[in-house]
Formats: sequence, C-alpha cells, structure tokens
Amino acid sequence: MSVMTFSRKAAVLLLAVLTLLAISGVGVRAENERNVIYDGEAKKIVSLPDDDLFFNYKELVPGEVQEQRIWLNNKDFNNVKMYLHAEAAEAEGFDTPEEKALSDELLNRLRLHLDLTTADGNVRTIYNGPASGLPETSGQGTLKDDIFIGEYTKNDQGIIDATLTVPGDLENKYQEALGRVHWVFICDVAQSGSKTEGSGGAPSTGLFGQLDSMGAAYLLVLLALLSVSGVMVKRKKR
Repeated sequence: MSVMTFSRKAAVLLLAVLTLLAISGVGVRAENERNVIYDGEAKKIVSLPDDDLFFNYKELVPGEVQEQRIWLNNKDFNNVKMYLHAEAAEAEGFDTPEEKALSDELLNRLRLHLDLTTADGNVRTIYNGPASGLPETSGQGTLKDDIFIGEYTKNDQGIIDATLTVPGDLENKYQEALGRVHWVFICDVAQSGSKTEGSGGAPSTGLFGQLDSMGAAYLLVLLALLSVSGVMVKRKKR
C-alpha cells in the first residue's frame, strides 16, 4: 500500500536578543509581519524579509504590550510538518556569569503568548508563559519540547501571533540587561513511497526518523544562525 513518511530535512536556530535601555521615549514601530519559509529547492528554512524575526519587539517600555505576526510557508512540492521549540542561550554568549543569570531572570519576567492559525483556519493557543519558554503552573505548555505547528502542503500558510508583555513593575536592575533565547524551527518533509506488509520495507520515520533508504542516518542540520534583535525596553517618560 502507498504510504507517506516524513524525515527531518532542516532546522533553523534563531537568536532572540532582548535589551533593556534606560532611555526616555517610545520607539517607532516597524511592520509587524515576518515570514518563516521552508524552501524545498534550497532544502533550508529562511526568514524574510530579513534575519530579524522579532523586529517589532524593540524599545518597549515597562507595562507595554507588543504583537508580532509570523507567517509559516511551505515552498516545497512535498508536505512539510513544522515544529517549534526554545533553547536557553549558551553561557559563552555573555561576558560574565552574572550577566547570564540576569538574562535568565529577565526572560522569566517577560510574558509571551502564542496563538497558532493553521492552514485549515483552526486557531489554538500553543504557549502562554514566560519568554524563556519554561513551563510553569500558571502558564500553558512549554517551549522546551517540540510544539507541532502544523502540516503544510505546497504554498500553504500558517500564522503565529506572538504577544509580548513587559511588566509595569520591572525593576531598574534590568536596565541595559541582555536577554537571549534560541527559537528553533524544524521541518519534517514528506517522502512518498510504498510498503507491502512483510516486505521488509522501511517503517514510517516520524519525527525522529532517518533521511531516506539511500542512506544517511538521522540528521538534524543547523542550516543557519540568524542574529535576531528581540526587545529593547526603555523607561517611561514621567
């Protein structure tokens, strides 16, 4: 019988940088839409119009709520399953252990809400909690594990609406602090094939499968490291 298997083809790791500045005033907002696209011809995931996935999360003031829309696109002929998870930034990205600790604190203070609209129009909340992605009793879900964000045929589109809330009582110690967290988008690409019962054909690979019968073992490819400016929080004018 005909079966469709999925094998992991591509992953992209985005670095969200969150910076708090002691500057008065409100920043100018840019367009609030970004795109994450699986390019089947190039066999990689790209972020458009530039590498700054969370460009709208800049120059926020305490108490502000800001939104960012992320479009998910499949430009391959094959079906693609997309996943998302978050990873803590490495200590090597900070000058001192104290900076790393302050970054972790900051990410746990900022609130992140993610709503997913899949290609069939269904809308659901996939995460509601601290920007670090850590699970908590008062939140919903965790970004530490892969979240399934839809299966897309060629030219299908999905949407992630991300809402970031900065607490109004954010302490002065976070001024000029640097927060970092990795967002990892992963695509599993469908492979059409046939399997006859008892023939010894390869089983469905699923999320952690192998690339194909020609050869190579399971591969998680880091195709790009994109420096993504995340959030700059400024002090409110008095």
